[in-house]
Amino acid sequence: MEAGSVCSTTAFHSLPLFVSLSLQDQHGKQSNTDGSSSRPCRHCGGGKDFCCDLCGKTFSHQWNLTIHQRRHTGDKMSFCKECGRGFPTPSELKRHEFIHGGVKKNICDQCGSSFFTADDLKRHKRVHTGEKPYKCRHCEKCFTQSSSRNLHEGTHGRELQL
Repeated sequence: MEAGSVCSTTAFHSLPLFVSLSLQDQHGKQSNTDGSSSRPCRHCGGGKDFCCDLCGKTFSHQWNLTIHQRRHTGDKMSFCKECGRGFPTPSELKRHEFIHGGVKKNICDQCGSSFFTADDLKRHKRVHTGEKPYKCRHCEKCFTQSSSRNLHEGTHGRELQL
């Protein structure tokens, strides 16, 4: 399948979980918490115009596909000076570099756990509050993270294919 063509997301769903989560976190996040969206569900296959010819993952924007493909090709990657790990964007490299010497300034006031970013702390606090702000667009299940919801929504697409 050529880049730029519309394709299904079945190849995405067959990726290992850690790869799926990583790709979801980096590309085309859906942040609507009530399940509403002006765009089609990312795992139902609709509305995607750009397809990775290496793994089948689809994107709404050419730029997201270009960044994604760097993970496959290694082109224009930013590399960590400490461990040599590669990242497709400088911002991802910066976030990674915290693990080598960054100070965890964000402390949970309930349990004392510490985090590099305020977003990580916010996500963690849901453990204590029980908040699950991300509702599935196809059923009543709710999730603490949008990436978990997005993975779950993919199961609805597979059920329809069976």
